[in-house]
Formats: sequence, C-alpha cells, structure tokens
Amino acid sequence: MLESAKRHARYSKDYQILIMDKSALRVFSSCCKFFDVYQANVFHIERLEVKRKRFPKSDAIYFISPTPSSINRLIQDFQEDMDPKKVQYGGVHLAFTSHVSEDLIKLISQTKNLTPRIYSFNEINLDFYLYNDNVFHFQKKQLIPVFKIVDENDRGVDMPIMKSIFDELAHRLFTVCAIFMEFPYVQYQGDSVIAKSLAKKVNDNLKTFYEKTRNIKIREPRGTILILDRGFDLIAPVVHDYFYESIVYDFQNIQDDGQLQINDTKTIFLNDQDELWVRFRNKHIAEVHAKLNEEVSQVASESKKKYQKNTQDMSLQEMAEVIRSMPKYEEMMKKYQVHMELINRGIVDFQENNLRKLIQLEQDIISGLDSKGVKVNNTNVVMQVSQISKNLKNQDYLRLLMIYFACYDLNKKDKDTLLKSVDNENHRHILQNLEYLNENLANGKILRRRQEELTNDQFNEYARKLSQSNYEILRTEPKICKLIKQIHDQTLDTKDYPYIDKPKQQKKVKDVRKKGASNNIGAEFDTQDILENPRIFVFVFGGLSHHEVVSIANLQETLNAQIVPGANEIITCKDYLNQLEKLHKKENDQHFIKSQQTYFSKDDKDDINDNDLEDEDTADTYAINL
Repeated sequence: MLESAKRHARYSKDYQILIMDKSALRVFSSCCKFFDVYQANVFHIERLEVKRKRFPKSDAIYFISPTPSSINRLIQDFQEDMDPKKVQYGGVHLAFTSHVSEDLIKLISQTKNLTPRIYSFNEINLDFYLYNDNVFHFQKKQLIPVFKIVDENDRGVDMPIMKSIFDELAHRLFTVCAIFMEFPYVQYQGDSVIAKSLAKKVNDNLKTFYEKTRNIKIREPRGTILILDRGFDLIAPVVHDYFYESIVYDFQNIQDDGQLQINDTKTIFLNDQDELWVRFRNKHIAEVHAKLNEEVSQVASESKKKYQKNTQDMSLQEMAEVIRSMPKYEEMMKKYQVHMELINRGIVDFQENNLRKLIQLEQDIISGLDSKGVKVNNTNVVMQVSQISKNLKNQDYLRLLMIYFACYDLNKKDKDTLLKSVDNENHRHILQNLEYLNENLANGKILRRRQEELTNDQFNEYARKLSQSNYEILRTEPKICKLIKQIHDQTLDTKDYPYIDKPKQQKKVKDVRKKGASNNIGAEFDTQDILENPRIFVFVFGGLSHHEVVSIANLQETLNAQIVPGANEIITCKDYLNQLEKLHKKENDQHFIKSQQTYFSKDDKDDINDNDLEDEDTADTYAINL
C-alpha cells in the first residue's frame, strides 16, 4: 500500500499523510508498528472521522473500510462545490481493507473534485486483527448464543441473521487466506451444521476470487483450513494450566488491547511491544519466575559495576556512555518489576486457590490416567471431586464439573446429584447449557467414559517430557493440537472432518528431522523448510482460549509447517462462562438477534456522528504526528 502510493505520488514522494477510519486503524495497529510507517516516509497519521487541516500540495493515503459511511467522509473532503484550490489533499491514494462494491465505486467516480486526484487504488483484503504473530481474530464477540438459536430452530443456519453472520465471517476468513496468497483445501467438523455452513461459504469466496483474478499466483503447495465450532472441545476454555499467559488472563482483568491496570496510578499493555511478554508468555510460570530473577540480578550486577567505577579512572567517552545508559537501565528495571509483580500475584493466587491439587485432578479426569499411568476409577474420581470442592472457589468447582461433564456420559440421576452440589443457580444453568454446544452431553443411559484415555505412547511421551523438566507439566494437550498434528501427518479422519472439495492428491510434508530423532523430538527446523510445506489454518467459531493459543505456539516449535490459528474472538474463561450463563433465558435470544440486526444495519460498525467531528483548527488535529 505504502510502496504503491510512493510509486504513484503526484506531489510528495518523501512526505505523505495516512488517513484511517476507526476500523482500519484497529487492523493497522494489530499488525504494524508506527515506527515502520515512519520509515516509509509517512509523517502524519490522521483519523478520517475528525476534521483535518488541508494539505493541497501533499499526497494522502486513505486506508479505510469499504462502507458507505467511510466513503461519504472521503467524498466530503472533495465536495463538488468546493474551490479546487481548497480541497483537502492534492494527490489521493485509496486502499481498502476489503472488496469495494460496485455501488461504492460508482459513488466515488461521480465526485468531480476527487476522481482526477486518485493516483492509485488498492483492495488490501486485510479484514482481521492479529493477536500475536500467527494468531488472528475478528473482534466479533459473544457468538455463543448462535448455538442455541440454530439448535432450537429448523434450518436455523438459514435464518437471515445467521446468513449475515456467516457471510461476514466467511469473507473475513477469506481475507486471511488471501493475504497469505493461499487457496487452502477446506475441511470442517462433520457433526456441526455451523462449521459446515461456514466452510461452504469460505470455499465459495475463495473459488470466486481466484477464478476472477487469474493473474494472482496461488501458493503451492496448497494448505488446509479446518473449521470447527466451540463444541468440538468443551474442556480447553475452562482447564487450568501452568503457562504464564493463561494464568495472567485467568486472574487479571485484561482489556482487549492488552491493557492492564496494575494499580491506581500505573497502566501497562501486554502486547508485542513488550519484549518480556513476547519472550515469556508461552513459558511455564515457574520457569518465568526463575528466569526473571536471574536476569534482574544480572542486570543489577552489571549496572553496579558500571556505575560504581571511579569517575577519575573513566575517559570522557566512558562517562558519557554511563550517563546515556542510566535511563535505559531504569526503564528496563521497571519492565522487569512489572512482570515480577504479575508473576508473584499469579503464584500467590495459585497457592491460595489450591490449584496444584486441582490441576492434578483435572488431568486425572481428562487423561483417564493418574500421574503414574494407572487407569483412574470413576468412584474415586467422584470422591476426590467431592473432597476438593470444600477448598475451591465456586468458579473453580464449576470448571471442574464442566470438565467432568465433558469427559463422562451421565444418566439423569447422576447428573442431578452433581447439579445439587452446586449452590450458585447461575452455575447450574451453565452446566445445563453445555448441551447447546454439544448435544452428546444430553442424559446418557449408563455411566461411561466419553473422552478418550491417553494411550501408552502418549503417556510415555508425557513421562519423557516430565523427566526433562524441572517443573510439573500437564499430561494432556487441547484437542486442537491433536487435530493440527493429524492434518500435518495427513491422518485426519475425513469422515469426521470432511472436505468441501476433496483434493486429488496432497503433497507430502517435507521431512527435515534430524537423523535418529523420533516424533520430531529434538528436531531443528529451517524457516525455509517450514514455509515450503503446506500451511495449516484452523478457525474456531465461538472463540479460541488462551490455553489453546499457548499450546499451539509451543506445538509450532515441533512441527515443520506454519500453523495459523484463529477465531471470531480470543476468549478468557470468564467470557466463556458469561456467555454460557445466559443461554437458558429466552429473552437473551431476542436480544442477541436484535443486536446483530442493528450491527448489520449500520453502514459503519464504529460510526461517529458528524456532529461529533472536531473543529478544523483544533490543536489536536493529528491522531499521531510522527
């Protein structure tokens, strides 16, 4: 986009202005650093929604969403009754987050003061947000009610509002694939009407795009995109683990942009701008604690040596270097201090809430084996659940029961007995509402295990990893990791996960394992080898949990293929429980439908009333002045 504008610049190749609407700014901020834009000779970043100073002798790049509202604001900058000498900018370069409709293009073409000034026009197809390097989301929240509405209505996926939701998600999923220049094979969760409907729409979007734009070279080998709904794994959003990111999001109130209020006067952002967060987010909390202590001691020691050196023995250059490094040292220590505080909070919460024993019991239930590899007895499991419940917070006990319900078929009597043990009425509703996500949770006839037990090979692999670790680790991994590995090894059951268009023959993954390495253990993968293999896209309708995000990131280190997971939103356990809690209320269905109808009826999802626009001469004209 920036290169195109620079190449076609009419007035100022070395000085350009970037204008974004609110939606495009969110997309931009999730995947770019403003310093990168500065290096590309963009010196002002402005908001489309505010009144701006005129630069009739400068080139401007409009990066906006293709909505009537944003197009109208673009046109207002070049009104027909405006003196051509007083137009907003001299040269215009248009870039849109996704496809522009014919009607909107016609609207632009009819603006006489605008069309002669357009020197480049691009559809970027970038209608998604990055959570981290490889994980994407759409900031499309609170979609769990869709499960109930679809379940309780004949052909619920064909309801107009459902079509609108799936059309939007399918288009945005298409933009994810398009930005990678991918035309992936589409697979879906076979027992999910939601996943099937979405998969068909994604495949149609991809076929239409690549048939119309034959000049675009499709990446080979073609990857695979697997589309799932949240019912495929009810355990991952509620299970406890030892990872730094999972624990922080479990115990702290973190905003969507990573903002966290540490105290009354201090706010931080846990995102890719925080180098310590990037390094440690996927690590075991005990490992992070030890490593932070070690690094803080090392930095303090080096600083002490540097600052305590006799100034009489220092050259002027050495003294200047010490003075320059002092602010850097203070800033670095502040960052360490923040993460040490978060780690200490997490450890305190971990101990106070009896989570060590809880995690062990959760793993017994999920794996079907105890820590020694012995098959667990259901009677003993129920006794342990009853005993530990006395020492758990209500929400932790709820999460434990949700895991138990997901792992065992229960008859009505057994289920009612467990429900009576829950004092909180809302929590009982959550347990009952799980059936909307997975109908197999309806009352069984006999008590039996639903979740597969760990195999001997899987337990032996856990034992091997435990022997190499200084800390306790989980026996199990989320189901999504198992599915990703099966896609990678081309062993995923196509009866359970059918293709929309079955490939004739897929290219075998290039094996780059070390000689003698088994199951990729100890393998060192070259980046080129990873990029040459088929990509694996996975999308979860209903939300991707932090436990899954971290587990996939750690799995990526063992696979020689790029994994690109995503969802409509990244959910915390609290988000997930809040959505489940409301499902039993009929009025919630109507509220959800009305809110979605309002959303789709708006031209701009984040619209700002024109009356709220700032005056042109305000001192706060620029969003960012670089």
